[in-house]
Amino acid sequence: AGKWYAEAKLTTSGAYAFIGITDRSPVQNVNDILGSGAYDYSIYQYNGDLFNNAGLNPANDDENYAASYASGDIIGIALDITNSKIYFSKNGAWSDGSGSWDSSTFNSSTGAITITAPASTTHGHYFFASGDYESGQAPTFEWNFGSPAISISSGNADDNGYGNFEYDVPAGYYALNTKNLAEYG
Repeated sequence: AGKWYAEAKLTTSGAYAFIGITDRSPVQNVNDILGSGAYDYSIYQYNGDLFNNAGLNPANDDENYAASYASGDIIGIALDITNSKIYFSKNGAWSDGSGSWDSSTFNSSTGAITITAPASTTHGHYFFASGDYESGQAPTFEWNFGSPAISISSGNADDNGYGNFEYDVPAGYYALNTKNLAEYG
């Protein structure tokens, strides 16, 4: 249950990076891409397309969800487990769901992706996740779940005052920590 926020900074780009969620364990087969499974939801660095149940072919994506992102960009993920929705932002601008990053203000009716309820997935939960498409591309990511290991230029907390994020945390979404999990999870 609950509504959760995290940020992933693409630090080394290979043009084949994926950022999103999955119900599978973080260690995956080299032939899988994040977005290939029924319970994977990710956005593709190259063009910002949404991947879900795409199999092993990147052409099986949902085009025009957002726009591309590059090394140095921070992708925000607002995961609403309670209502089975996920939203993505780039450098604080939220996707409108039709091909761009255009809104600096989070809106739950814009850019929403409906996900399978965790209880109906194979493993009964979701992980925040990142990955790549081709061996040799090796994109790297720095994740921030509220206590960044990296330096950030601003300090944004959730509604409970927890977390230290680069961009504004949407109202009602929370950093992943034991206090928030005990209250909302």
